[in-house]
Amino acid sequence: MPRGVPPAALIASLLALVVIAGSAGSSATAGSSNGNGANVVPPEIQADFDADGVVEVIVALENDDVLNALRARTGNGRANGQAQRDAAQEFKGRNDQVVAGLPTDAASVERYDQFGAFSLTVTDQRVLDLLTRHPLVKGLEPVREVEVAVAQSMPFINQPAVATAGITGAGTSVAIIDTGISYTVSFFGSCTSPGVPAGTCRVPFATDFAPEDGSNDAMGHGTNVAGIAGSVAPGTSLLSLDVFNGNTASTTDILEGLNWVIANAAAFNTKSVNLSLGGAVYSSQSSCDAQSSATLNAFTTLRANGVLPAVASGNNASKNGVTWPGCVTGAHAVGAVYDADYGPRNWNACTSTTTPDDATTAPDKVTC
Repeated sequence: MPRGVPPAALIASLLALVVIAGSAGSSATAGSSNGNGANVVPPEIQADFDADGVVEVIVALENDDVLNALRARTGNGRANGQAQRDAAQEFKGRNDQVVAGLPTDAASVERYDQFGAFSLTVTDQRVLDLLTRHPLVKGLEPVREVEVAVAQSMPFINQPAVATAGITGAGTSVAIIDTGISYTVSFFGSCTSPGVPAGTCRVPFATDFAPEDGSNDAMGHGTNVAGIAGSVAPGTSLLSLDVFNGNTASTTDILEGLNWVIANAAAFNTKSVNLSLGGAVYSSQSSCDAQSSATLNAFTTLRANGVLPAVASGNNASKNGVTWPGCVTGAHAVGAVYDADYGPRNWNACTSTTTPDDATTAPDKVTC
């Protein structure tokens, strides 16, 4: 999405329709090999280790068989709490088995037992080599730092007609993985704390996965995103999952948030998880998946539980790629359109010429 999009430019996201219809669907393509190749450490991870003698990695486990069993028990796009608990128990056992085979000085930093992954700080080349050779390991993913993505709201998705028909998302929830939600404001029910007062507070849960910053939303971005989701689906609840430490968020905190969403999808009847954030641009889904094996596990497990990952496609004005994690299989990548005729627009990023990037603008036209 171009930087500096006019305030009225908007995201035309299927998130709205998915949430207010009450079903995200459960079809997804399960991840297989991440393309690392047998016994090969991913080049980005190896280069970081060679340069610094230490690297933090995310280890993704093979999960196709567990996901197939999970899908067989989660019909009609609804999460099945017991089925997911059984899957998590299997993933926990695999995490235990892989970690037990590592040198004693290798300690797991964070475990994601809901979808089969864990993060690890590596200080010994032997650990990288052991992980790439382990039969239960699908692949290694680098730890990234991502930034927030600009997001505005919603015409062009027929929301008024759907809401008028009485489909408002009542009884569902949307997880907002972002900078938090200022839930004390009136739009969210003037909550005094998550879920209080009962019946009017629209934010039943809020927590920090990044280091506690002492604020419900230190940047305001998550509050804006939650306001959009809550306007599109006026009956839905909003789950505040703060993963940002200052201006950036780490992959490990994002995955911890997704791990929580999967574990609690049935309890909160979660239909979508929104990630309005992004990092590096990838020009192909296959190259993105090859560097995102743990995130791929998370997204396919969310899909198996009937939860749609709605992810920003980027804020870089890229014309030939999508930012991570919107590029990962299973994500529903969301871009921007104009909502009015603003005349020619030049973002100074989409092309290398002096010709306006968008010679014309019009309602519902995709930005450059």
